Amino acid sequence: GRVRRAALRDVTFRAVRRLGTHELVSGRAALSAARYGHATVFLLDGTAFLESGGSWIAGGSSAEFAIVRDPGASIQLFVRNSAVDNIVVLEAATWREEFALKAREERSFDVPVAVNAPGVVLRVRSAKGARPADTDPGNHDMRKLGYWIETR
Repeated sequence: GRVRRAALRDVTFRAVRRLGTHELVSGRAALSAARYGHATVFLLDGTAFLESGGSWIAGGSSAEFAIVRDPGASIQLFVRNSAVDNIVVLEAATWREEFALKAREERSFDVPVAVNAPGVVLRVRSAKGARPADTDPGNHDMRKLGYWIETR
């Protein structure tokens, strides 16, 4: 059954074990985290909004994520632009993609991961953004959003 949030009062977490250095994607503390597809995404720095299905990168901003894949899984990244033409930059180790997207254009990428690595640190940048309240009738979201990313 479903647990009502109001019914939860206290939650305790206990570490089962500490990860070895070879199991870490980054030694930095995460600002927030979410599970998307076959990966767990940790926001390390920058301006991004982690939501239930993916993350919005703020328009005119950058962010850095640690992406930890499930064992044996690849990291597939889906990108959907906001309502304005944009320049998108994606970087992980030596891999780099910089490209222009038209309003609401979508693309998918396979992010390369070293064979024995648990994941990657992904740096992203969005040149521009739009407020959904200005572009979508009935939407009251005033955040300046650049583009959406999600791992699949």
